[in-house]
Order: sequence, then C-alpha cells, then structure tokens
Amino acid sequence: MTEQRVTHFRVTATVHARAQEVFEVLTDPTRHKDFDGSGMLRGAVTTELLTEVGQVFEMNMDALPRGQYITENHVRTLVPNREVSWMTGMGGRDPVGYWWGYEITPIDEHSCEVAFDYDWAVITSAKYLHLFPRISEADMHESLGHLQALFAS
Repeated sequence: MTEQRVTHFRVTATVHARAQEVFEVLTDPTRHKDFDGSGMLRGAVTTELLTEVGQVFEMNMDALPRGQYITENHVRTLVPNREVSWMTGMGGRDPVGYWWGYEITPIDEHSCEVAFDYDWAVITSAKYLHLFPRISEADMHESLGHLQALFAS
C-alpha cells in the first residue's frame, strides 16, 4: 500500500469581529507578528497594506536551520473582506510554489469564521521536500488563537 503524502493543512476558528476588521489585520504586514503562532516571524519590512494581486511584501524571519532571513511574499489572491493569500520566495527569486492564506466567512454582524491554509502540494523536488511542512497544524491553530485574542474584549 502506498502512503499518501500530506501537502496541505487547513485550520479554522470563529473570530468575534466583523469580516472587514479581520481582513484589515490580515492585510497589514505590520500586524502579522501579532498573530504568528510559529515563532518564526520577527516583523515586517514592508509596511504598506496589501491591496492587489501581484504585490510583494517582505518579512523578517528567524528559523532553523537558516537563522535570520527575509521572505518576499507575492500576493496570489485578494478579495476584500473575504480572502488573502501569498506565495513565498527569497533572494529575488520567484516563489517555489507553496502558499499561505486566509478565507473569511461572515457568520453575523459581529463574528466570522476564519480558515487558515498552508499548501505545499507543488513541492516535489527531493532537494526541498524534506523542508515541508515548515510549520505544524498546532502552530496554525496557535496563530488563529492569537487572531481571536486580538478581538477579544
């Protein structure tokens, strides 16, 4: 029997805020550290809000075995108040194909469901495959927990 390779994580949580408020946090690179559950994010290099597909924003990172580095994140989807995702590259190179993203579904005027996706399905090279997944589902749940806490009152 062939073992099926996991190539995607998706976690969800209810956030007690309007979809627009959550979207505003998710599209502000300076806020990403506030809800990072991986412990790798050190802060934004780019301070402009994410407004369009193709936009690139940079983040300071720190993770083993690499140490400190800067990622170049290319916005792949952006639907106001509903969805944002990006593919990560480094050193001026095109992204290698893995992506991160958030989908926001309103529940009512004061809450929404947020789905956090991490997909590395296109990574098939043995040279890179051993690096994935870079974070765990538990890290992703931690991120959504931090996001919920930003709106708790």
